[in-house]
Amino acid sequence: MKNIIFFKKSRKLIVGISLIAVVMFTSTSLLAAKSVFAEGNNTLATNKTTEFAVFVSKDGLYMSELKGSNPILLDKSDNINLPIISRNGKYIAYTKEDNLYVCNIKTKEIIEVSKNVESYNWNSSEKLIYSVKNSGILKYDINLKNSTSIINNKYNYYNINCDSKNKIYANKQLEYTEGNDQYIKSIGIIVYDLDTKEEKVILESKKGNDKDIGEEAKMSDLLESIGSTPNISKISNDDRYLYIWNKPNAASMSADMTEFTVYDILNNKFIENDNMIALAYKDNISQNPVNSNYVAVNNGEYREMYYNKTLGVFDVKNNTFTSLIPKDQVSMTPDYSSDGKNIMYSGSNTLKDDETESLKNWESQPHYIYAVNVDTKKVSQITNSKSFDFMPKYLSNNEVLFVRKDGDLFSLWKTKDGLETKLADSLNFSSTEYYGYYAPENVIDVFRGEK
Repeated sequence: MKNIIFFKKSRKLIVGISLIAVVMFTSTSLLAAKSVFAEGNNTLATNKTTEFAVFVSKDGLYMSELKGSNPILLDKSDNINLPIISRNGKYIAYTKEDNLYVCNIKTKEIIEVSKNVESYNWNSSEKLIYSVKNSGILKYDINLKNSTSIINNKYNYYNINCDSKNKIYANKQLEYTEGNDQYIKSIGIIVYDLDTKEEKVILESKKGNDKDIGEEAKMSDLLESIGSTPNISKISNDDRYLYIWNKPNAASMSADMTEFTVYDILNNKFIENDNMIALAYKDNISQNPVNSNYVAVNNGEYREMYYNKTLGVFDVKNNTFTSLIPKDQVSMTPDYSSDGKNIMYSGSNTLKDDETESLKNWESQPHYIYAVNVDTKKVSQITNSKSFDFMPKYLSNNEVLFVRKDGDLFSLWKTKDGLETKLADSLNFSSTEYYGYYAPENVIDVFRGEK
């Protein structure tokens, strides 16, 4: 056991490093896909709708065409999680109690794909790529309704992402037992080519060198001392970059600070910056859709969302970060506009570092949706209700989608020119809260045209 005391910005973070005990995993099994149909007669006449959302409510999975408060029930259950829409907008993959399902949005046919699923994502050919715990990676063909093995081994693959060129990127780790002790050995990030059927490690996890570090240590020094594991967040829309959260090999520390890094696929280059320290949430970043060299990042360490969170743009080529919002404001859930000129975000007043009082005030004080121009830094307020508004998404026709929290209730809204329309009630965010953060990816996915 080695203790490291890391001082930064007048706050002490004490990290104990030890071997990590691993939760016992049960043996995995696959089953043939079976189909059922959701209750009710609300089938969609067409799935040519260019924009829609699927979301988890307290009683099931719903779809909204974002036109009014008339969502369509797709699957009735209180255990649904992590909906992901296929790239053509025809299907939704999601889990119920670690089992993977696919729903045909038009017909509402529900197919059980596999049990004990770890990670999943759609590729550009509309195949569902998924991993089963400690059993490799498989591919599900929605037309044939069957699964075939891609990688068959004892490793665990997670954070699965697929590019447009038939490549799969994922994190890889080995879970093993020695005597009565269980361990995890992180391998790093791999790429698998579906054409050549070759797997290659492109970024390795690093063991710590146990070197003592001082009070003024940089993030890179800290990661070298305790070790780090690169975790895939997203692939850029031009397949040029992997946006990565490089996590310290210490659970408590990784909840407070993670290094935002970029892997240049074309040049096989890992790009780091000691000042890019943030929280490893998928929606803490948003790529400029016009130029993948620019990434909106909600920068700032410590798990509490009510202070030290600053929205800005990271320039990959120049390895620089430019802050965009006022100093007395904190931000979350950024979203780039389609022209790359503006970024929307949820903003509120920064609070002092007092967890008991500040967290209570954070939940009750207004959180508005704002937009900031990346060139002029001009900030415009979009919503005006004294609620907790977050997860803004640009829609067509100058509309904005967002989630609103009132007390313990979460609802889906859209707004245009100050006119707000409620789209759905009872979104199930209750189990996603963590120090003032709510995890949209567990609850909702938005389709804004073919990906």
